[in-house]
Amino acid sequence: MSLDGEDTLMPTIDLIILQLLKKEMAGDHRARKVLLKYQEFAKRGTTRGLEIRFADNGYTRKSRPSGGENG
Repeated sequence: MSLDGEDTLMPTIDLIILQLLKKEMAGDHRARKVLLKYQEFAKRGTTRGLEIRFADNGYTRKSRPSGGENG
């Protein structure tokens, strides 16, 4: 997939939703119906709220304060 001229790897579901969004913005009413149905379906399968994950990699490890958990 190419986004803004750069090749990008994305999960298949993200690509499908992106294509549907593009079609919806172009005025495709069928795409809008499909997106709304997917939103309803996705909400039914969700039991938890917002989840925030922090990346633990070389960059974030270097930016940690040394000297204990809180500095």
